[in-house]
Amino acid sequence: MDTKFLDLKFESNNRVLKIGKGKPYRLLSIEGIESGEYEIYTTDNVMGDGITVTNRRIKHRSIILE
Repeated sequence: MDTKFLDLKFESNNRVLKIGKGKPYRLLSIEGIESGEYEIYTTDNVMGDGITVTNRRIKHRSIILE
């Protein structure tokens, strides 16, 4: 894991969990935040060369914190 600092704050039902340096909980490892898979939807240009991007989407991925 990189030596940079990462502070996380999770909130749910008015409860807060803080993770990071100097916080009650420390992060040991993290997986899944790198570049994920994605889909690009295109159509052909009728009057010229190339394509036009009509939609793009990042696929679902799991993020694991330890």
